[in-house]
Amino acid sequence: MHPYAAIAKDRDPLRDRNLHITCSVRTDVGSEHHLVFLIKEMLPDNNYWGGIFLKQQICKITNTEWKEIEVFLKVKANVDCFLRISDQDVSKAPSTLQIKNLILREVR
Repeated sequence: MHPYAAIAKDRDPLRDRNLHITCSVRTDVGSEHHLVFLIKEMLPDNNYWGGIFLKQQICKITNTEWKEIEVFLKVKANVDCFLRISDQDVSKAPSTLQIKNLILREVR
């Protein structure tokens, strides 16, 4: 297991891991953001920039009030992996995207 792995691999190579991500988000008036939730394989040298993209989901954010979003991702359980969140395709600069109450959990 990697010392910095957020999601450690399981011993069962055939099992799928169902990940549930929830958080609240908001942005500035008049701006649009695409929030990308990505599960990525952790490389043996703890290199966060390399690795294989396992699953991703993109959420379009335009709301100025706090809104809860849910993301469900299914990945194989036999690899060490981590969650990466990025803000892409921003419609207006400068603008802000705020995230709070972020929870990542496995659903069995």
